[in-house]
Amino acid sequence: MTGIVPPGPLRPGSRRLDLGCGRQKPAGFVGLDRFPLPGVDVVADLERLLPFADESFDVLSSFHSLEHVADLPGVLREIHRVARPGARITVAGPYWAQGIHVANPYHRQNFNEHSPRFWTDAAPSPLPRFQYARPPQGEQWGLASSDNSRPGFDLRCVGVELFYFSEFWGLEAEELAGLRRRGFDVCEQILFRLVAMKPPFGEAELARVREEEFHDPPILAERRRRAAEAPRRAFSWRRLWRNLRQLGRL
Repeated sequence: MTGIVPPGPLRPGSRRLDLGCGRQKPAGFVGLDRFPLPGVDVVADLERLLPFADESFDVLSSFHSLEHVADLPGVLREIHRVARPGARITVAGPYWAQGIHVANPYHRQNFNEHSPRFWTDAAPSPLPRFQYARPPQGEQWGLASSDNSRPGFDLRCVGVELFYFSEFWGLEAEELAGLRRRGFDVCEQILFRLVAMKPPFGEAELARVREEEFHDPPILAERRRRAAEAPRRAFSWRRLWRNLRQLGRL
């Protein structure tokens, strides 16, 4: 899915929630943070039960917040609880393979293209096969019950977007995937577009979900714009191997 724009007006009574808003709460959102910062509406800890009734929000957003929690499945379970059926959820955070993320003592979670596979058991993948299918890991997308437990939520990923450091702008997707899998400090951030699957919202409704219904963090919108304006560079095996050698992986 492409061509992201800010979400349009919601129906009367609809609500939006920013989880871990800090000082940058988007307009029209209820802002939740564990610190009483300017603009925060609700002071609460993501690690505890969220102070909202079941099925309270239509649009939810978390920008560089969930990497700080210790119990990610527990937090996702709460997000699913307070989301209305079919709620659009945006989660963005640091891509795991970068030096500053590894060094950050406040980060407890890692995110990559495989992360949303553990948030659903559904088979369809939002990514092209070359982006995630790697033997011997298999090709099945949904892995939420892979440890024989029941996670208690179904957050269906309908889009994954990867943001790269500027020196890699303009490269083709296949080349970027090869570099990303083999080196640090290639990809900087990752964004997931999720849908809260719960009755009566089902597969037929999921097929009609549109990208513009999700919140688009302004910082990432600007990064996307600048990357799109970079000159295109055709795929080159020679350049790929050269970059891999520079990354110390060959």
